[in-house]
Amino acid sequence: MNPLSALGLAVTMVAVSPISAQVPCQPPTSYGIGTAGSFGLIPELTTGNRAARVGDTDFAIDCFRARGNTSVGLALSLGSGSSSFLGATILVDLQQIVGVLPHATSTNGYTSFPLPVPPQSSLVGTTVYAQALVADPFAIGGLAASQGLSFTICDTSLETDLRRTANSDSTCWEAQDASCTDLRPALPSWSGPSGQQYAITGIRVVVSEEVTISRVTAVGAAIDEDYTNLDLDLIVYAGDDAFGHALGVTPDGPLPVHHDAFVSLTNPSPPLFGGQSPIGVANRYLEFQFEEFGLTPTPTLSGFQPATYWFVIVRKNAPPDGLVFASTSEGDEPDLFTSDAFHPGSTDYSTFGMNPGRAAVDVFARPPCASFEVSISAINLTANFTRNELRNLAVSAAGGVGVFCFPLFVVEHPLDGSGPGILATYDDPTYSPACPMDGLPAIEMNAARAAVLTDAIVSTLPGETSAYF
Repeated sequence: MNPLSALGLAVTMVAVSPISAQVPCQPPTSYGIGTAGSFGLIPELTTGNRAARVGDTDFAIDCFRARGNTSVGLALSLGSGSSSFLGATILVDLQQIVGVLPHATSTNGYTSFPLPVPPQSSLVGTTVYAQALVADPFAIGGLAASQGLSFTICDTSLETDLRRTANSDSTCWEAQDASCTDLRPALPSWSGPSGQQYAITGIRVVVSEEVTISRVTAVGAAIDEDYTNLDLDLIVYAGDDAFGHALGVTPDGPLPVHHDAFVSLTNPSPPLFGGQSPIGVANRYLEFQFEEFGLTPTPTLSGFQPATYWFVIVRKNAPPDGLVFASTSEGDEPDLFTSDAFHPGSTDYSTFGMNPGRAAVDVFARPPCASFEVSISAINLTANFTRNELRNLAVSAAGGVGVFCFPLFVVEHPLDGSGPGILATYDDPTYSPACPMDGLPAIEMNAARAAVLTDAIVSTLPGETSAYF
């Protein structure tokens, strides 16, 4: 049995820290000092900085720098320790062992231990300690050992409130202070039966990096208080112009970047927030349920710039004030209002004598991948920006004479015991006679490749990926 599959039982039998949701994914951490074997080498453990995400069927721990063609075992425990056995320092708690995986090393002393993480939410927050024990006649007592490696089973990256990050004062619901919304003007979001008569609140959201939208919460009310049968749309427009000229929920305006017509409340009996809304019913704390989706900032030649999106949550085929949001304090970047499908245009609420502030709505997001994961496109974009700066410095240092080419090499050092290799090559984007579009002349390009690979043997460790100029 996979020891991680048995953790669900082991966690209930051993005293561990309370398990909590939303555990951020972090790369494993090495601890302690291993015991040397053949050639004075201490075996190493790594996951290539991969976190143990719950449900990850490809999670594995790799062992290298061990003696070749010999037996090796990976001990997994719910605690760290420090004891001695056959001259080796044991860094896992022998009283909390949950399993030992037997394996054998390849000729060059490498092996991999597959550890698929079960999709059990009860495992989230559990920390596991691992150590490789290698049969090695050249170790002091015939047993070499790796350093310890600890990892915490995670579920996702932490959510971020995009509204708060952009300094939107939409957080009055956290204080649970009824005076925050009591009798303040309601911000409507409803659609008439024809879909052409409506009043909607445009909720400002600023995205500074690629994100996955996970939740939207609000303080608001439905006039008939029938929260079980709310028929809701979530519509997202990119930029002020798109929202300002959109025709709301009709199909005649610019297409939104996202539209979900099957939005509901996570809790169909939303709890009371406190305070009386102007439509005569109590404010409630609403959490909207929808399929997650991604948004990106605006790409530029030098990187990314924050992008503004407008979120509209509208109650379809509803009477006036069919769904309203509470409003909060004023701010520099207020939310907007659109009231007429035949004369589209977004307007500050103050134009209508309403509070020129914000809806009490929060939009939560998380990175689409853990913080330690970096895409090749992101590496290339950042590297191109740096490369341009380096070229300018080089030209300046040479008194403006000559052209300096900066091709980009992406190098990967695999965990199979082989040396680093060039994963991809990107030509210098600047064209000139001395720096052709197809890169450096062959002789110089080969010399550059050789220099990169020579340095990568030292600078790019097994399991790592690097970018070189």
